Amino acid sequence: MRIQFSLQKKTLAIFYLPLKSAISNLTILSFNEIDIDTWSLIIRELEKIKQFLVEDPEPNSLKGVLRFPFTYSETEFLEDYEVNKKQLISMITDFQLWINEKGLSTKIISVLGM
Repeated sequence: MRIQFSLQKKTLAIFYLPLKSAISNLTILSFNEIDIDTWSLIIRELEKIKQFLVEDPEPNSLKGVLRFPFTYSETEFLEDYEVNKKQLISMITDFQLWINEKGLSTKIISVLGM
């Protein structure tokens, strides 16, 4: 069984670094088939980001961990930093749970590019 999903441009860009660290040939412009073992690596990378955010980092230190798709995305994120940080932690947790749940019934989860 295979599962496919697509992420909005902003979300895909934020998740780009953990995805790229696990998938050397990742492209955000096309279809990416990702096996469940690789998703386990991605989940661990997302957990590192989540823990970094939980530790209440200085806003200017986010560039080393997150990738914002547009200059205004970072500006918007920083304007309401605490709320957006909490929402991002929640989004990462939900995504991790979804991947873990789908991993019980499939071997490949594909990401559709932008």
